[in-house]
Amino acid sequence: MEKRLHSEHSTIYQARKNDFLGYFGWPTVCRTEDGTLYVSASGFRNNHICPFGKSVLFSSRDDGITWSLPEVINDSKIDDRDAGVLALKGNKLLYSWFTSDTRYYKDKFFSGPLYQAIYDSWTDEDVQRELGTFVRMRETDGRWNRKVFTGVTAPHGPIQLKNGRLFYIGRRFGNFKNGRYRAESMRDLCCSPLRISVSNDEGKSWMSIGEILPPKGVKFCEPHAVELENGNILAMIRTQNDSIFELRQSISCDGGKTWSNPRKIANGAPPHLLRHSSGIIICSYGYRSPGYGQRVMFSKDEGENWDIDWIIRDDGTDWDLGYPSSVEKKDGSVLTVYYQASEKDNPITGILASAWFMPDLV
Repeated sequence: MEKRLHSEHSTIYQARKNDFLGYFGWPTVCRTEDGTLYVSASGFRNNHICPFGKSVLFSSRDDGITWSLPEVINDSKIDDRDAGVLALKGNKLLYSWFTSDTRYYKDKFFSGPLYQAIYDSWTDEDVQRELGTFVRMRETDGRWNRKVFTGVTAPHGPIQLKNGRLFYIGRRFGNFKNGRYRAESMRDLCCSPLRISVSNDEGKSWMSIGEILPPKGVKFCEPHAVELENGNILAMIRTQNDSIFELRQSISCDGGKTWSNPRKIANGAPPHLLRHSSGIIICSYGYRSPGYGQRVMFSKDEGENWDIDWIIRDDGTDWDLGYPSSVEKKDGSVLTVYYQASEKDNPITGILASAWFMPDLV
C-alpha cells in the first residue's frame, strides 16, 4: 500500500529558465541554537557536472517561510560541490565541501569552445592547489575561518556526537602528498573505500580511525551517520552495483573503528539521518527510479527495523534530483530540503523544500 506524507512544498531558490548558471544542487539543512535555518548547496552551475560550481549558503529567520539569496562561501578556480552544513554550539556553523577536477569527465560530458577554453586555462598546478575535501568554521561573530583539509567527502558532511567529537564518514579522497593532491586523485575518488575521520577541536584537525571496504564489484559512497542511544553509531551508505542505487546500513560499536557487514535496507540514495525529538530516527533519501522524487523512512528501534518508502513527492521529471536532508522545526514538524526541477517546462534544478508532520507509525 502506498504511504504518502501530507507535505507542503516550497521553493528556496529557482533560477529563471535558460539561465546559463542557474543549476543548483546537493543541499544540506541545519538549525542553529538561535532558531535560524541554514541551507548549503552547490550553485551557479551549468550542469550536474561542470567547471563552474560555487559553494553557497541560504538562511531563514522565520522557520523556513522566507529565505535569503545565496551567499557565496567558496569559489575556487575549479568546481566546488556537495556542500554540507552542521550547526555547532554558540550558533557556529561548520561548512563542508569538496572540489572536483572536471577535466576527468570532459571527454564524456563536455564539448564546445567555451568548456575547452576553461580547461585550457587550468594548469595542473592550479588544480593541485585547489583540489581536495575541506571544512570551514563560521564563528559566532560571523567570521569565516580558513579551510581545513579533511581527507574524506560525503554530501551532508560530518555529525557531532554527544561527547562533542565531530564524526565524518565519507569516501576517501585521493592521495595527499607533500601538502597537495596528486593529479590522479579523481580516479582514486571513484574507486576508494569509505573512511572514518574524527575531530576533537571543532574541525581544526582530523585523524582517520577506520575504514569500510565494499565487496568486489560494488561501490560504497555518500554515507551519513547518526549516534544511537547506547553510543553506537549507525551509518547508512549509498551502494551502487551497475545503475542500481541501494541503501545499506552498518553499525559500529567502538566509535567508528570497526563496522558490521552492511545490510540492504531500501532502494534509493543517498541518505541523511536525523533523530526527531520523539526519539524516532528519520532517514531521508532520493528516489531516482520512475516515481522520481523524495522519500523518507522511519525507525522506532534504533535501526533494527525500518518503515520504508514514505513518499514526500514523486513528481520529478527525471533522475536528476534528490540529496534530501531534514531538520526538525519549532513545532515538531520536519522540513526536508532537496534539489529538483520545480517546473516541467523549466529543466533547471533548484533548491526546494517540503514541510510535513510525523505520521502515525504502527
